[in-house]
Amino acid sequence: MAYQISFENRGRGVVLEFTGEVVGAEIIEAADRMYREDRHGRLRYQIIDLTGATALDIKEEQLRRMLDKQAASVNPNQVVALVGSDAIFAGSDRRYAVYAEVWAGFETEFFTSLDEVRNWLTDRHPEFSEDQIALHRA
Repeated sequence: MAYQISFENRGRGVVLEFTGEVVGAEIIEAADRMYREDRHGRLRYQIIDLTGATALDIKEEQLRRMLDKQAASVNPNQVVALVGSDAIFAGSDRRYAVYAEVWAGFETEFFTSLDEVRNWLTDRHPEFSEDQIALHRA
């Protein structure tokens, strides 16, 4: 259970990369830290990278806590991309999408590869070139 936060694209994007067995409290901690570090509300996209996760254990009440209405009201045009295997999500992804769209106002999509995410971001945010949305892994 570990995570890394990487801001990119001059602070307009963030990658939260999780590895190992991921629990809800860890995702909440990472999200809280991410919002603290984005003091100016510049975020336009979030990538929740679970490709290195071996398990995901998140409860419904933790999903509710993650949806920060204040962050959405300050910066309502964010998009959130969750990336990981179908086995990792096992139902959590759809609940997250419903809560994110209804309560927090974020557009949320689910992917199985980082390449898919990067292509979607380039399409969704044409102002970002391929060079600006470079893969966060070497």
